[in-house]
Amino acid sequence: MAAVKGHLNVVHYLLRQGASHDALNRFGDTPSFDAAERGNPTVIQALIHDLRGPLNGII
Repeated sequence: MAAVKGHLNVVHYLLRQGASHDALNRFGDTPSFDAAERGNPTVIQALIHDLRGPLNGII
């Protein structure tokens, strides 16, 4: 929900608490997909730079 609504501070908090940037919601969408769909580029950037996931080293 934080990614959908563009709540960057909440996204940062959740990532620091161990939330997965690639978790699927009930519709099968990831937070980055939801953020992109809603036009939240700063949230997308935060999710991409989350160093704990499979995107590490790609970007």
